[in-house]
Amino acid sequence: MEKVKHDCGQKGVEAREETNVVALGWIKSALLAIGRRQLELDALENQMEAEIQAVKARHSRRMGTLQETIKRGAELLEKDVRGARKSLFKRVAKSIRCLFGRVGFRAVPGSVSLAKGTSEDESVRLLQARGLDHMVRTRLEVNKAAVQSGLAAGEVDDKTLHRCGLTIKSPGEQFFYKLDRAEIEKQN
Repeated sequence: MEKVKHDCGQKGVEAREETNVVALGWIKSALLAIGRRQLELDALENQMEAEIQAVKARHSRRMGTLQETIKRGAELLEKDVRGARKSLFKRVAKSIRCLFGRVGFRAVPGSVSLAKGTSEDESVRLLQARGLDHMVRTRLEVNKAAVQSGLAAGEVDDKTLHRCGLTIKSPGEQFFYKLDRAEIEKQN
C-alpha cells in the first residue's frame, strides 16, 4: 500500500507515515462538506424560527381576543347551566345532548397538590415526621454506577447480572467528528 503523510493542517502535529489509511485530503473535504451543510442547516433553522415568531406576532392579538371570548362564553354557559341544573337534568342524567354539542357535569376525583411555598422535600419530611410513611412513595431503581463498580471489582459477573435482567456493554469506542466552524466559514 501507498504511504500517506498525516498532518491535517494542524500546527504542532508532526508529520508521520502510515500504511493502509484513508487519504487525509478526502477527510478534509468530507469535514468541509459536512460543515457547509451544517452552516446551511443552522441558517435555515434561524430563518424558520424568525418566520415563526413573525407569524405568531401577527396572529397573537386576534388569537388572544378569540381565546378570551371563548373563555367568557364558556363561563356564562356554565353559570346558566348550573342555575337551571334541576330543570335540565331530570332523573339520573348528568348531561344533555343538544344540536351543537353536549353539556353536563362529570365526576372529578379529588386531587392533592403542594401548598404554595411548600416544596416536595419539605412535605415528605413533614409526613414522615408524623409517622405517615405510607403516604410517601419511594422509587426503587437500578444504581447503574454501582453495578459498573461491582463488575469492575469482581463483586458480580456478567452472567449474574444477565440473570437479574441487566445487559452489560463492554467499553469500546465510538466514531465522532467535530467541525471547526471558523475554518469552514472562511472557506465560504
